[in-house]
Amino acid sequence: MNIMKHIALASLLTTLTLFSGGLAAQTRVAVVNISKLVTESPQAATARQKMDQEFSARRKKLEGLQQKIVADIDKAKKDAAVMSEDQKKKLQEDLGRRQREFGQQQGEYNAEVARREQQELEALRKTILEVVAEVARQSKYDVVIGDGVVYAADSINITDKVLAAMRTKAGKQ
Repeated sequence: MNIMKHIALASLLTTLTLFSGGLAAQTRVAVVNISKLVTESPQAATARQKMDQEFSARRKKLEGLQQKIVADIDKAKKDAAVMSEDQKKKLQEDLGRRQREFGQQQGEYNAEVARREQQELEALRKTILEVVAEVARQSKYDVVIGDGVVYAADSINITDKVLAAMRTKAGKQ
């Protein structure tokens, strides 16, 4: 009885191996480099420009505040010898308050930038997936593999084809 189970199992494995080999021969596989699409697509460049325009004034304001605080700290160090203890204490309190406010503003700015980057990245990811699917359907690929590929032959790499489609799509927008 035990021998019959082994024979049946071996027969089943042989059948599955032959069947899967036939399927593999018919399956068309492609690979796409998502990182390249994220960095080189016109949609990514547009998102970067949009983010820069949205946050440049606020970033410059924060940089100006930081420079002013640093300059005031340097001035306070130079003037410390001629200041009374009460003046030094008030100046240190004022500088400490301004540094805390600056830190809070900078933290809020960083959080807002991160939130917007995530929104833009999600929109870009959606566009990339749509274009990859479109190119795959047009080229009659059954499977397209993205991240996690260690090596792929140029013959199955469709990244440049997808990038060209994204450029065309960006031109139509």
